[in-house]
Amino acid sequence: MAELAASALDLAGTDPTGPVLTGQALADIWAAVDASTAVNTKKVYSSDWARFTTWTTQRGFCPLPAVTDGP
Repeated sequence: MAELAASALDLAGTDPTGPVLTGQALADIWAAVDASTAVNTKKVYSSDWARFTTWTTQRGFCPLPAVTDGP
């Protein structure tokens, strides 16, 4: 889970406006997720995140933060 949190923070930091969450806030969120989910659920989350970030970066998009076209 620590690697996932670190990669999310790294990716968020690539946006010129900076990350939406502080490192401590993100760590606190991941600690709560870690305490509230089963091991297999965490494996699936990690796999899904890896697939998503691969998909977005291969297409030239930054996975975080999400960009909207509307208001």
